[in-house]
Amino acid sequence: MPTPKSGLAGLRVLVTRPAEQAAPLCRLLEEAGGTPIHYPTIAIEALPIKGDINPAEADIAIFISRNAVRFALKNYPQFANSAVETITVGKGSAEEYFKITGRQISYTPHQHFNSEGLLALPQLAEVDGKEIILFKGEGGRDKIESELKNRGAQIVPIDLYRRAIPADPPKIDWSQINIIITTSNMALENLWEMTPVSERQLLLSKPLIVISDRGEKLAEELGFHYHPLQAPSADSSELLKTLLQWQQDSETTH
Repeated sequence: MPTPKSGLAGLRVLVTRPAEQAAPLCRLLEEAGGTPIHYPTIAIEALPIKGDINPAEADIAIFISRNAVRFALKNYPQFANSAVETITVGKGSAEEYFKITGRQISYTPHQHFNSEGLLALPQLAEVDGKEIILFKGEGGRDKIESELKNRGAQIVPIDLYRRAIPADPPKIDWSQINIIITTSNMALENLWEMTPVSERQLLLSKPLIVISDRGEKLAEELGFHYHPLQAPSADSSELLKTLLQWQQDSETTH
């Protein structure tokens, strides 16, 4: 993909990822000449582990997110040396697993790094009678769990953390924001809730990047002035590519 003449020079990007996950994206934005403004709209809080479960005895373990990887390996360190087949929804979670354990994840989706992409994996096509551990956060979509149950798997969901709205968020100078990146509907919903009513029209006037059709629909429902851009996934490099393409298109039209 061609790079804009100026890269991201002068572009101020509001990054809404949680504090634990924002660094790689912010670094890429800076390397491209942009100015990331980190404004986490989700706080990650650990949950106490319930029940006496040994996930190392399962057939398959699925990690829904980077946070799921971190908290799972913290609570079940024996899992890192088990023979359980491991699957992540996205590349970032696979990278996190490798960083902590030095081992590669068994499988990740090939194209679509979401629930649908994961469920399309051949390794999950025939799971009748298999025990599958689902490492996840509290709440969220239940598509993976319900579909795998329909395929005959025994699902053991383990809620490791909850997502909350950060307390006492700082004030945003909207005149200094050129574009916003959100990587989940919760991040966008929380951004809306965290923005004072008197400033919401300023929020809605900004271009927005999302990662799903659901994100596009939510942006439309909230009333964003511009149709949001959709990145292929929440992967930092994919978000950067989408941003560079938008910048290039902006330069072409001005």
